[in-house]
Amino acid sequence: MLSLYEKKEQLFGEFRTGVCCKDNERDLNSTISSLKSGKCFVTNGPFIKMSCNLNDKIYEMGSTILANNGLINIYIISTPEFGKIKNIVLKKGILGHNCEIDCFTIINPDKYELDNKYKVYVDSNCYYRCEVELESGGPVKRFALTNPIWFESIS
Repeated sequence: MLSLYEKKEQLFGEFRTGVCCKDNERDLNSTISSLKSGKCFVTNGPFIKMSCNLNDKIYEMGSTILANNGLINIYIISTPEFGKIKNIVLKKGILGHNCEIDCFTIINPDKYELDNKYKVYVDSNCYYRCEVELESGGPVKRFALTNPIWFESIS
């Protein structure tokens, strides 16, 4: 037997998983393949996509990169229905530690769309992920979270 309970803090079906498919293919196999490789984000409003450019190659969310640096690209889209971008945070987590570091923060850019690039450097195995929060005119907090991009440091 299975029972589901719902609280105002945890609304079932309120959040969506966004999947970034290769070449914008929308067939079932492409969607499943993208989910398996981690090319996805979770949202209850805005679209968010994070990638990393390195040596003329683009690494999507869920990728593992063998490098000590990269150029992280964060692309966010919202609408008047959900609100303008309020806060963007690029977070770094070091493997083996139980905390994350806020690497970059943008507060109140007052836009519905943002496309920024950030140079990152690593000296140990780590990951980067992004969180975006929207201005909310109501009781529901609107935000999105990316899946991480993993870095394996070259010693």
